[in-house]
Amino acid sequence: MKLQSAFALPALEARPLVSVLMSSYNYARYVGAALDSALEQSYRHLEIIVCDDGSSDDSCSIIQGRADHDPRVRLMRKENGGCASALNRAFAESQGSIVCLLDADDLWERAKLERVVNAFQEHADCGLVTHPLKIIDSQGRGRGEFHCVAGGLLGEDIATLRMGHLMPVCSGLSFRRPVLDMVMPLPEEQFRSSADHAIAYAAATLTRTERVSELLGSYRVHGGNLTGTTLTAERLTVEHLRKMLSSIERVVNFADEFSQEHLGRPVPASRSRNVLEHRIMLAVLSDDSALLRKSHEDLRRAYQEVRRDYPALRYRFWEVLATLPPPLARATLQGFFRLLRLKTRLAAGR
Repeated sequence: MKLQSAFALPALEARPLVSVLMSSYNYARYVGAALDSALEQSYRHLEIIVCDDGSSDDSCSIIQGRADHDPRVRLMRKENGGCASALNRAFAESQGSIVCLLDADDLWERAKLERVVNAFQEHADCGLVTHPLKIIDSQGRGRGEFHCVAGGLLGEDIATLRMGHLMPVCSGLSFRRPVLDMVMPLPEEQFRSSADHAIAYAAATLTRTERVSELLGSYRVHGGNLTGTTLTAERLTVEHLRKMLSSIERVVNFADEFSQEHLGRPVPASRSRNVLEHRIMLAVLSDDSALLRKSHEDLRRAYQEVRRDYPALRYRFWEVLATLPPPLARATLQGFFRLLRLKTRLAAGR
C-alpha cells in the first residue's frame, strides 16, 4: 500500500493491552528469568505470547510451567524456521494495541512497560518507543551499556552517517499495533536472524520514534549471540564481520525496499554509516582490495553529501585506514577495537 499522506495513528486507550512477543530457541537456561521479568511488571494489563522455534532442550516445559500458573502466558510451538517466522506467528496471535519484543535470554526492569505505555500516551504521533539497555554476560554481570540515538524521524537517518545506534536490540523495542500491521509479516527466509532490527528500521520509515532515557532492560551477551554488536566480540575476525555485515545489509536493504514501496523514498545501504564502516573493516581483515576501494569511495561520497553527527576525526581514521599497507591496516584495526573493548569494560567497573 502506497501512503498518500503522513501515517496517522488512532487514539490509544486509557489502559491499553500490551502484547509481549518472544521467539524462543534452546534458551532453557535463560527463558524462565526473561518471562519472570515480564510477569513482574508494574503494568499488569499484558499478554505474553511465546513461539518456540523447534527447541530441543527443556525450553517448552519451562515456558509451559509459567503458562500453567499465569494465564497471561501462551506458548505456541512450531518447527524450526528462524526468528522472523516465530515473531510472525506470535504477532498474528496477539491482540494488544502496543507490542513489545523481548528476547528469550534478556531481562526487563519492573517499570519497563509502565514507562513505555506512558511514552505512547504522551506522544500521540509516535509509533515506536526505544530505550537503552544494560549489557550483561551469561552470569548477569555488567559489561557496559547499549545506547541508542534520540527519537524523531529516524527513518531519515538510515541512509546517513549519523553516529550511534539508531535502534536498540530486540528487548528495547516497542510499537503501536497499526505500525506493525504495515510491516509484518516479515520475509521468513530473509530474516532467520536480525528480525528485530528489520521490524524497527522499516517501522522507523513510517513513524516518529520516542526514546525513553532510562535503562529499562538488560541485553545478555553469550556464546550463542555474539553477532549482536561488534564490541561484544572477544576478537574481531573475518567470520564475525561477515555475519555482522550480512545482518546489517539485509536490514538496511529491507528498509530501503519498504520505504520505496510505501513512501517512494530510498534509504540506500551505500549511505549507511553502519554498512560502510563494516564493509571497510571486512575489506581490511580479508585483504579484499576491490571491496575496500568501493567502500572507501562510498564513504567519501556519503561524507560530502549526507553526513550527520559524524565527527571529522572518525572520518579521517577510516580514510587513513583505507590507504595503509594491509598488514599495518589489520594491526591498527585490531588494536583500535581492543582499546574500545577495554574502555567499555573499565566503564562497566570490570
